Amino acid sequence: MARQAARVLKEAEEDERNAALEAAAAEVSRSTLDILKANSTDMESARGNN
Repeated sequence: MARQAARVLKEAEEDERNAALEAAAAEVSRSTLDILKANSTDMESARGNN
């Protein structure tokens, strides 16, 4: 019974860690997209295409 409880707790901790990693990856993706959009806008402005 104790082993099963320990396994369930470990799985819950892994799930929580994975969810945190997924959230961090999503934030990095959003930040990267924002940077790429800003760079694209800056390049267009520099060319006078805006």
